[in-house]
Amino acid sequence: MHAAWDDAGGAPGTARRQPVAFGSRCAMVRGPGHLPAAHDTAAAGRPGSSAAQRMKKLTESQARRALAGLPRWRFARGGIRAVFVFKDFAAAMRFVRRVAREAERLGHHPDILIQWNRVTLTCTTHDAGGLTEKDFALAVLCEAAAGPG
Repeated sequence: MHAAWDDAGGAPGTARRQPVAFGSRCAMVRGPGHLPAAHDTAAAGRPGSSAAQRMKKLTESQARRALAGLPRWRFARGGIRAVFVFKDFAAAMRFVRRVAREAERLGHHPDILIQWNRVTLTCTTHDAGGLTEKDFALAVLCEAAAGPG
């Protein structure tokens, strides 16, 4: 596990940083003021922002019913996660590009971990503090992007 650095709640561009651990890659995350509006939790309540149009968090029973239709997906740390395995790296990357197109169209983006021929996707709605209908809609689109198998 590697660590990157994230602003520790200070104003955008401040030097206060804290480690953020994730996957096998590192990046500098500059904090809420530097994220697109779709990911900017500081935009809550701002007209026209996605945070102003929040999705309602699903109840546990609603999430369990939605997950029942997605056998590859499992609950994981406040979201849902699936692992897709392909014949090689090139096939995995083609899948990631298809997922990216669908995510952009939907306006909802999964966390993506690429490990040669394995792609792990995690979906959650950070602004809602858990799972929403958008997470399951994206999971269905990801399944379609993976094709049969």
